[in-house]
Amino acid sequence: GSFAPRQGAFEENTRFLLGGDIERLTLSRPLNGAPGRDFDYLNVNSQLAGIVLQRAIAPERYADFLSRTLWQKIGAGDAYVWPDEIGGTVRTIAAILVTPRDWLRVGTLIKDKGRVGDQQVLPESWIEAMETPHPRYPNYGLQTWLGRVYEPVRFYHARKAGLAVKQSEPFAVADLVYFDGFAGQRVYISRAADLVIVRIGEERPRDWDESALPNAVIRALGLDLSPQPSVPAASAVQ
Repeated sequence: GSFAPRQGAFEENTRFLLGGDIERLTLSRPLNGAPGRDFDYLNVNSQLAGIVLQRAIAPERYADFLSRTLWQKIGAGDAYVWPDEIGGTVRTIAAILVTPRDWLRVGTLIKDKGRVGDQQVLPESWIEAMETPHPRYPNYGLQTWLGRVYEPVRFYHARKAGLAVKQSEPFAVADLVYFDGFAGQRVYISRAADLVIVRIGEERPRDWDESALPNAVIRALGLDLSPQPSVPAASAVQ
């Protein structure tokens, strides 16, 4: 799950986000259950994937690898990653410093199935995998949230407790894919609408409504598209 705010300096989640030796802390976390059994969005999983990647590309630095394989190819400017110490492990759970225009470029790359102009930057099969729903939960793929089934309240794990996001109505398009940042940063992507929306803010408002921004833009553009299924699944998160 996401980190709870205003925790003490020695709380594990605070050390995970702000402290050093993040690799040791990540690898020391026990399994919650059998892999693939339940849907459970956890930052530690994203960090673990980052550690695997950083070990695989060594001795190349993660920042150089990201720049060479992705950032330069989409025409993005400088971005900044956050290691736990100089020359240490990069935090891949969050904290990459990117301009809104470059988030737009990332969203457009997803919308165009990995292509930039006539160059295939990412394999189309990767994009398809990112947008394939989790076997136990239809609204999450690989590091991406999906608008496949309408949920008035979206939780981040099967326990249906803690942090949640409200959605007042179905998305105006059924193929919506989006990135969910803790403070309300969003990148909404719709291939059917040929649309990418980037939202950057200091924090997510208390009355945040997930469908409000994309639906307002889609309707303002006069797009007539098939909406997200409007019947909520009673057990959408399993």
